[in-house]
Amino acid sequence: MKLFDINEIPQEMNDRIDSIIGQLAVVTEAIRIAEDERKRLRDELVDALQTVGAEPGDVLEAAHHGVRVEMTQRIQRQLRRDSLLELGVSQDLIDMATTQSETAPYVVLRRMDTEG
Repeated sequence: MKLFDINEIPQEMNDRIDSIIGQLAVVTEAIRIAEDERKRLRDELVDALQTVGAEPGDVLEAAHHGVRVEMTQRIQRQLRRDSLLELGVSQDLIDMATTQSETAPYVVLRRMDTEG
């Protein structure tokens, strides 16, 4: 891993990168705020729908908003390597059944005053 210092990059690229980072930081914060609000409103809607007796699988039509709201619930299942090994499944078999994919490069903006 290389650690670049923005002040050591040629001025033309420095200006471009600095501008993009500034814009991205603003958009990222706006998205964070919007996602927090979306979660709050969804939780509030689930509570309201449950109050009127709605359950997972039920649908509410709100034609004047142009939407159908479906209450759903997922069940997530995971295979745990350590459990499979304890059950006697060989590491080779686990490796053969494991898939891996690589994403395209992307950036993550993290505030410098926080870890991770």
